[in-house]
Amino acid sequence: TDLTGDPSFSELLTRVRETDLAAYAHQDIPFERLVHDLNPERSASRHPLFQTVLNWTDEKERRALLDRLDMPGLTVAPERARTGTAKFDLVFHLSGLSGGEVEYSVDLFDRGSVEVLVARFVRVLEAVVGEP
Repeated sequence: TDLTGDPSFSELLTRVRETDLAAYAHQDIPFERLVHDLNPERSASRHPLFQTVLNWTDEKERRALLDRLDMPGLTVAPERARTGTAKFDLVFHLSGLSGGEVEYSVDLFDRGSVEVLVARFVRVLEAVVGEP
């Protein structure tokens, strides 16, 4: 995100929104092609494009999807697939109703450091909501 000109938080959100909307116009491009075309420096120790993920799940959309999957005699419920390994260094799974959880690489973080990071993240969000 471009921080030139010392933008206010509201201005920064506008920049992020514009960048995201421009990216959504190309969301049909396969991720593998994006990696190939960008040709980032490769390392076996990290993902080629990013290490941190912020994943937001809209509970209303999720529930609407589950309602569409409703079939007589069948109970459908979401389950997070867990592998016991982290694909990225740090992943925040956030949701409006259920809060969230954090997935992290144990090679880089321990539980205590992630808990401190989450507490700081929550304080930043509270401050931004209170006074953007």
